[in-house]
Amino acid sequence: MIVSHHADELLAVEHGWGAYSRPEDDLGAFQRFITDNVNRIATLEIVLTRPRDLTGEHLRELIVALAQHQFTETAIRSAWRQARHEDIAATLIGDIRQLALGSSLVPFAFATRVDRAIARLLARQDWSVPQRRWLDRIARTLKEKVVVDEVAFSQGAYATNGGFRAIDNMLGGQGRAQLQDLEDDLWSDAA
Repeated sequence: MIVSHHADELLAVEHGWGAYSRPEDDLGAFQRFITDNVNRIATLEIVLTRPRDLTGEHLRELIVALAQHQFTETAIRSAWRQARHEDIAATLIGDIRQLALGSSLVPFAFATRVDRAIARLLARQDWSVPQRRWLDRIARTLKEKVVVDEVAFSQGAYATNGGFRAIDNMLGGQGRAQLQDLEDDLWSDAA
């Protein structure tokens, strides 16, 4: 069926922002969603007050809750880049903390934030070579998954090598405390 006999002509190419016409509006809606739902969505409260307590399950729940309201990590990053003229490879957690708390976004990859946090942890004391290997493995996992929780230690190479119990023993019974320190450093604004 022919609708028109006129030649096609490209008039404009525009990026869609869902219900919004500008990226600033999309970011504003995301920020309002965070503030309006921090007491309704438990994971948002964890992200804002104690990010070291985040688990992989929390992160999945948050991604689903945001997607139900048309907020995706890719769309948020794109809106950020367009509105602020900054190409920041932050994580969804970093985006939320910046918009709700004003936390700084490290203007480079999340991996750099992990590298800085692990470097601070390693600088606090002398570590044996096996301890350093475990901490490096944990850092690699953080870079891939954003959070390292009990589930992560019960899978793959961690499980094969004794899971969290082996890590805790290797770290002199201070595994949980060292991981909490790492998470605190990871999400501190100085990271």
